[in-house]
Amino acid sequence: MTISAVVLVFGVFVLLLATYLIRIGKSSESVLRIFGTVLIIVISVFLVVAGYTSNQIAPVMGLLGTIAGYLLGKETATRSEKDQGKEPAK
Repeated sequence: MTISAVVLVFGVFVLLLATYLIRIGKSSESVLRIFGTVLIIVISVFLVVAGYTSNQIAPVMGLLGTIAGYLLGKETATRSEKDQGKEPAK
């Protein structure tokens, strides 16, 4: 139980750090990408440490993987289109 609490405290710390970075004027999109990815990892580790079985964790891991793919792939597609001189699709 102690390890689960430590993982959750780390997750809250990451959220507070993200809030601070947004307030001082950093790019919201880049902050979302970095800290969203870290929070997905924290949630995944918490589920494993909390003792859930693989049957209980599998759907949640699929959802977290989908969110991570969206966060990490969204800007990459837009950036590669700009590099080629094309306008991004809307």
